[in-house]
Amino acid sequence: MRLSLPMLRPATPRKTAALFLAPVLALAFCAVASWVPAQTAPAPANPQAEPLRRGPTPEQLAIQAASEKDHQRTMDLLGIHELRPGASSSGNGPNPVNYDESKANIYPKLPDPLVLNNGKRVTSDKVW
Repeated sequence: MRLSLPMLRPATPRKTAALFLAPVLALAFCAVASWVPAQTAPAPANPQAEPLRRGPTPEQLAIQAASEKDHQRTMDLLGIHELRPGASSSGNGPNPVNYDESKANIYPKLPDPLVLNNGKRVTSDKVW
């Protein structure tokens, strides 16, 4: 008597492709579903139905004040009197952005790493 076990038979190319494509298509569907924006309710016809924002809440003002106080305390601890302004977007501003690579090299002549501070050359690993 011969037993037939269909799950142990070698898979055909069609079954192999189906087994491979099923998870790939499922992942692709999930990715596309996450990109599609959710449907939203239409805007209310009455513009007064939505409350207007008046300004920051007292909690937000307290957080902002605490942040500014902590920033100033940190600057005082580090001895920083004022912050450097950021780069100006225009080339004619007070602190223009530098896109010229020839100006970017602040070490035009690097010191020789095989010369000691007293001027003698490094000749062996012991001297190094």
